[in-house]
Amino acid sequence: MLKKLYLHHFRNYTQLTIPFSPGVNWITGRNGQGKTNLIDAISVLSTGRSFRTSQLSQLIQHGEAFFYLETTFEREEVSQILKVSFDGENKRVQHNATQYSHFSPLLGLIPFVLYAPEDIALVGGAPAIRRRFFNLHLAQVDPLYLHHLARYHKAMRQRNELLKKRSEEAIDPWEMAMAVSGHYLMEKRRQFISEMQKPFHEKGLALSEGADHFRIAYQSSLPFSSSDSLLDHLQKNRKKELHIGTTLAGPHRDDIRFSVGGQSAKAYASEGQKHSIIASLRLSEWEHLKGHTSLSPLLCIDDFGAHLDPFRQKRLEEMLGSVGQTFLTSPTVNSAIFPDKQVIEIEAGLVTKNA
Repeated sequence: MLKKLYLHHFRNYTQLTIPFSPGVNWITGRNGQGKTNLIDAISVLSTGRSFRTSQLSQLIQHGEAFFYLETTFEREEVSQILKVSFDGENKRVQHNATQYSHFSPLLGLIPFVLYAPEDIALVGGAPAIRRRFFNLHLAQVDPLYLHHLARYHKAMRQRNELLKKRSEEAIDPWEMAMAVSGHYLMEKRRQFISEMQKPFHEKGLALSEGADHFRIAYQSSLPFSSSDSLLDHLQKNRKKELHIGTTLAGPHRDDIRFSVGGQSAKAYASEGQKHSIIASLRLSEWEHLKGHTSLSPLLCIDDFGAHLDPFRQKRLEEMLGSVGQTFLTSPTVNSAIFPDKQVIEIEAGLVTKNA
């Protein structure tokens, strides 16, 4: 649970401290005032990355040389401090008294789920977007996941370099590393999607009062049963891939398939159904993360109420009643829901109301 957030030269925030409620924190204000920037600051502190840009330098306030973020949070009833800063070249991370050169060891320290307008690309966008969903979620659940992800991609880059040179010399160790780490990734992804299937379907039914039958499935580019079978595949396809210069199959080609009533959601779902799929996915992800960490993840919903029809929006509001600390952004606040909410009004990077 986040207790307090401090921002310095982050986006449009010169210097700001905000205390938070353990329940619903509703961030409101006109467009362009900095509502989403607060959610992005929480994203950086939870995952080490912005959900809006891959360039940390773009998070530095215009005309300044650095940004600095700090949060006081509670984990297992112990108050802790996390600091993240970036000066254009170096990223610094500090958890309590310990400093880190990378954020990866701290993934999962503050479990985090984000539901944002850009999520619609998870249904209709490129497979790489869905693989990023895999990676961010599983890195918060499993400390070894990022290790195997980095190991697999390093080995694949080395193998691809040898394939481009049409050289089989010293390729065996890289294929072995790909097989071991690749199988680990595929098995974790398969298990994750298997565990998501029931809650994802149930959330879709709940949002639509039984009208929408959503399904989620893991799609691998090849069948697998062990690291040995993946190694065998790499070796058998080596000759063909020597002519192409790249690895054609493996977890780097994995995908997720969403369906509605048995048909591809990408091809057949309406825009409203696609947004319902994302709401179902994020709520199911929150439950999965809570179940595997024994912690209540932060749930951040950017542009709350903008994409679901009034009926599904009301159902979503009812479902959020069982969620812990939540951060919502929208231009206006519905005073009729979440009676104990904390309302934070933002104008030009300043808090004009916090009650």
